[in-house]
Amino acid sequence: MNVKKTLAYPAIVGMLALSVAACSDDNDVASKAGDAANQATSAAGEAGASATEAAGDAAASATGSDSEGAEGEGADGEMKEIEGPNGPVEVPASVADKYEELGGESGYLGAPTGETQTVGEGQRQDFDGGTIFVDPEGNAYVVQGKILERYEEQGGPESELGWPTEDEKPQEGGWISTFQNGNITFVNGEYGE
Repeated sequence: MNVKKTLAYPAIVGMLALSVAACSDDNDVASKAGDAANQATSAAGEAGASATEAAGDAAASATGSDSEGAEGEGADGEMKEIEGPNGPVEVPASVADKYEELGGESGYLGAPTGETQTVGEGQRQDFDGGTIFVDPEGNAYVVQGKILERYEEQGGPESELGWPTEDEKPQEGGWISTFQNGNITFVNGEYGE
């Protein structure tokens, strides 16, 4: 929407109303014209404020920024608390949801070992028994044990493998983790890729 046109139309209507009032001998017509001019001016101000707000919203949407979001938050900016050994730890909502799905502190991940860390355009939250990675779209996946060690040796999400695309899964004799550009397996005590 063109803000200049939005503001100009009510102003023109107001000026026309004042012109009619000036040419008229009737006080009632002049009063009505003055009221119309005031309404037009008020409408122009409201239209300008709405257009400015809409432009700001469109710019935030186009750039992916949000006044409520902040670095280290989940893709949607929502944060939740999970219980840590020294009290609550604030984590992206997708991490909290995955953590709860896996049994929380009593599950195999155990307690969080620190605060959420930013990695590239995503995050990671470390636990006693593994790590939950949150990709730039807000998807959360678990990597653990020997596969996590190998993944980190190769550079983690910023390596050629990229972000995890599924939770680590058991397979006969070991485990497999699937990433954007490949897999890491740990089967019968040996790595495979």
